[in-house]
Amino acid sequence: MEVSENNPYCTSLDDVLYNKDMTSIIYYPPKKETETYVVPNSVKSIYHFAFEYTEIQKVILPDSIEYIGKYSFSNSAIKQINIPSHCEAIDEGAFEYVNFDLLSISSDFTGIFFDDVFECCTLNSITVGEGNPKYSIVNDALVDNIDGRLITYITGSAQELFVSPENII
Repeated sequence: MEVSENNPYCTSLDDVLYNKDMTSIIYYPPKKETETYVVPNSVKSIYHFAFEYTEIQKVILPDSIEYIGKYSFSNSAIKQINIPSHCEAIDEGAFEYVNFDLLSISSDFTGIFFDDVFECCTLNSITVGEGNPKYSIVNDALVDNIDGRLITYITGSAQELFVSPENII
């Protein structure tokens, strides 16, 4: 993907479309042949649907990421992603129809998971950095300790029956 240098709104780097100052990823080509993509440190947000239907296996997000848009990774082949500490919000459906091997949440991440972030998602493993004040893994479930809310369940769990942790809705 190429964008004219004279375009006042967008630019591209390695076939990925960004806004002009490269603070937002707008579009990642679905058939781009790369297993791992390292998001540039300048990027603060990922637009809605940016990685939808892509073949990418692993995305490494920088600490600069503040927002992950609606359905940004839905229906993608992503297997592994990290949620950095400065991320403030992950919008609905961001990981819809994704089969994760590993979702890694930093110890400092205290942002918001909007409803249905993990709708129809398969999670084999979730890690939460030690000492995270908001999120933890309880009975193979990602739990918001402050709001008392169950975020998602590890579907690859060996448990036959899920038992909701006490005081969790």
